[in-house]
Amino acid sequence: MAINPGYRSNLSKNELARLRTLSPTRRAQIEHSLQYSNNEALDALLRNYDGGADDPVIQLLQEQEFKDAIAHSVAGTGYRYQDNKPGTRGDGQGKYLLMPDKPTNYGPEEQAALEILALTKELDYIQGGRVEPIDPNSVLYQMIARHNSGSIRPTSLMATGEGGIDKDRRIHPDLPPQTLPNATVATNNQLRDNLLGNERFEQSITNIDKNGNRSSIPVEHILSFDGHENLGRDPSNRMLGSTVKNSVLRSEGDPFRQQVLLLRNAAELEDAFKAKYGRDVREYMTANDMDFKPNQSVMPKLEDFGRLNTSARKSTSDKAIMESPSRMAGTKPEAARALEIASGKRTDSPGDSKERALVISNVKGNVTIGEDVLRTNGNGKHKNGNGH
Repeated sequence: MAINPGYRSNLSKNELARLRTLSPTRRAQIEHSLQYSNNEALDALLRNYDGGADDPVIQLLQEQEFKDAIAHSVAGTGYRYQDNKPGTRGDGQGKYLLMPDKPTNYGPEEQAALEILALTKELDYIQGGRVEPIDPNSVLYQMIARHNSGSIRPTSLMATGEGGIDKDRRIHPDLPPQTLPNATVATNNQLRDNLLGNERFEQSITNIDKNGNRSSIPVEHILSFDGHENLGRDPSNRMLGSTVKNSVLRSEGDPFRQQVLLLRNAAELEDAFKAKYGRDVREYMTANDMDFKPNQSVMPKLEDFGRLNTSARKSTSDKAIMESPSRMAGTKPEAARALEIASGKRTDSPGDSKERALVISNVKGNVTIGEDVLRTNGNGKHKNGNGH
């Protein structure tokens, strides 16, 4: 049976706007999955299918568990994928592991553009740019959360929720103990960041070393772990980031020095980009219908970053990060953020693998959906994946 309905999304305007901030490959992966998981036109077609409501394929396509699993799968692309071997004992019985996924292999021009954007968006953040914390009530977040709760083993949620906490940090006396509810929110948040970008609208990417190897996607602390150990496991104090940004900033804590490093490295990368591809990043974004931020199609020129109006940070959420004068550009962002997190104002919280498949449990038995159904890079030639 061939189904090729027109696509009509049930996502919010904000979620759709965020899609346009993503690179062509990542957007194509997500939009392919949305045809099955968040398509009101398909739902209407299936409800009126002449073959009868007893068709098991029709029933499966309409199940919310199936739609959640598809959304969860694409959210993990390049970061975590669900294996296909259900647990057999204890609270993991019938549930699956989250495994490190292979890094997404973006093309050279797309990778180069994403590295420049990672630096410029971090620079924009330091200078007072708008941020948008995760909305745990959004459609896609809820789909990720339901699938994690119903299909992922608690041990896997605990392991993934430890992102950003290495063995040395784990023994710090001021670090609160990990709990399953906390780790679950952290896992939800990480997958949501990997799906639509983090609160600074940065797409999570890796970089390539001199040997051609890709690193894993890092989990970053918004307030540095050192000095804020009591917030080390707080889900709202962590986000997915990019290795290229971290390689530039390293442990630099002075915001003035951070701006110098980011601006200099971004300028060098953009000069190299234009020399190699014959256009600058703004032209690349325009050609690929990419927004710098939701509803902001024009990326600021690098030479304009030093002249931005940074009197206050604007946020699309109800969390006024810039209410404190300590968050003005050129001062440390940590002070205001620490107050925000500590006060409890924030309520938010698989690559090319032969074993990759989506296993859905339903009343008629388990159904396995192969990765070829779930993944596309937009050109139909090969599949993409990523690892952490």
